[in-house]
Formats: sequence, structure tokens, C-alpha cells
Amino acid sequence: MAVPVQLNDLVKVFGNIRAVDHITLTIEPGELFFLLGPSGCGKTTLLRAIAGFNEPDGGIRRNFQVRHWPGCQTLE
Repeated sequence: MAVPVQLNDLVKVFGNIRAVDHITLTIEPGELFFLLGPSGCGKTTLLRAIAGFNEPDGGIRRNFQVRHWPGCQTLE
């Protein structure tokens, strides 16, 4: 059973650079999602956070693979 990807105020920081700054979005099952922007704006960092390759520093994330990270709440 497919579930939506949900992000609420997701944050990812590298040193003093905030790569992802309080991103909130929902991607419903079967929905096409496009992420556009200039180089260095955080597109890859956001996708890596959604996929579970990067641990976010804050916010709430829910998707097909629930993972618990320090500093993040996970919706059940």
C-alpha cells in the first residue's frame, strides 16, 4: 500500500550553511513531483533526505520507509 511522502519544516545544515530551510510538502501516491532550481540551492540534499541518505537536522518526515533521526519527529 502506497503512502504519501510528507515533510513539515524539514531542515538540513552543513556547518554554517542551511542547505534545506524549513521545507514543507506532500507528494501523494502516483503523483509526479519535479524539483527545479539553480545549482547549489539544496535540490539534491532534499532528495537525499527524502530517500534516507541524509539525516535531517530538524522537522518532521513521513514516507514509505519510516526512519527515526535524532532531532526529528516521525509521524506514525
